[in-house]
Amino acid sequence: MILGLISLCLISILSSWLAAQFNIPIPGAILGLLLLTVIITLRGKPGASLERSSQLLTLLIPLLIMPSCIGIMDHWYLIKKEWLAILVAISLSVLFTLLTTPWLYRKMNLGDKTEAS
Repeated sequence: MILGLISLCLISILSSWLAAQFNIPIPGAILGLLLLTVIITLRGKPGASLERSSQLLTLLIPLLIMPSCIGIMDHWYLIKKEWLAILVAISLSVLFTLLTTPWLYRKMNLGDKTEAS
């Protein structure tokens, strides 16, 4: 499990460094998720240590979300001032997600069926 946590930390540090060094307009955390996805895809499986570590971190998600909730409360005056823009942005993103997720699932699922035949 320690090896999995070290791997996740190294991927996080590497992705943040890559984002800063090459001025990539994507946050390091997102690059890290993409890098981790590529690594797991190439290996075919996450490995026992990484799997145990991720299960532990999944249990701790509420603690990881807490700082952003506190940050929202710190900027409550902005939310009260720009509530309409925030509501529109969230509504449009939810609508976009609801429309594209089934389409993407169907495309990926059909791709699996054609490869199996």
